[in-house]
Amino acid sequence: MYYAHTSDDHTLEQLQQIIRDEESGASLFVECKAASVLEQGKKVRRNVLKFQELPPGQQPAEARLTAKPPADIGSIQWQGTLFVEGKLKGAYLSR
Repeated sequence: MYYAHTSDDHTLEQLQQIIRDEESGASLFVECKAASVLEQGKKVRRNVLKFQELPPGQQPAEARLTAKPPADIGSIQWQGTLFVEGKLKGAYLSR
């Protein structure tokens, strides 16, 4: 497992692309936590994305990050809150 941090000002579409880009390197998104982290002595808000490395050659199905639940609720892999455009919002990641 490993973590990636993003700033709190991305759109939902940008966050989706960040997740997809990370997963293209044989990783699987596990969860996201909205957090305040200490950077250079100052607290800043970040999305802390957790990923699991996959065996070589494995690629997860494409991630879809949405503000509303998908019609097929069985496709939801994660739901929670994250920072979107500076505000804490609910989101769903489905495949």
